[in-house]
Amino acid sequence: MKRVRVFAGVLVLALLVVPIGWAGANDSGINAGTWDLIFDGFCDGLNINYAGATGIATGMYSSSCSSCPETDRLAGTAGFVASQGGAITLAFETIGDTSPAWIYTVVRKDHTWTHYNWDGSVFVSGTWSFCTEGKAPEGAPHSTGFR
Repeated sequence: MKRVRVFAGVLVLALLVVPIGWAGANDSGINAGTWDLIFDGFCDGLNINYAGATGIATGMYSSSCSSCPETDRLAGTAGFVASQGGAITLAFETIGDTSPAWIYTVVRKDHTWTHYNWDGSVFVSGTWSFCTEGKAPEGAPHSTGFR
């Protein structure tokens, strides 16, 4: 009887742990390729190269439709972000008023994005468009507010 209880306990634990550890691990729903996008209402955007097989995303804090020059490199991953869904998460350094500042950005499949401060607080957020949908307006502000 004791063996049956131990076996049942191990079985229940295995059924709980396996789905928690594996659910959505590689199910971001993000397609591999290049994302050339603009932050709506701002002069800047991102050019993201996402290799679906590795989950790694790299690129530049700039895009072909930006109206302000940027050359900051960025790197991150794609995956399922808790309570936000499939997204590409990126980190890059931008120049602040007096010193460099690290920005952590989440670009979601639903065409929304958020810049987070180093402490996890929301810096700014909005919507984004692919560069094929238009160019950033001249004179628009930077999404980081720093330049």
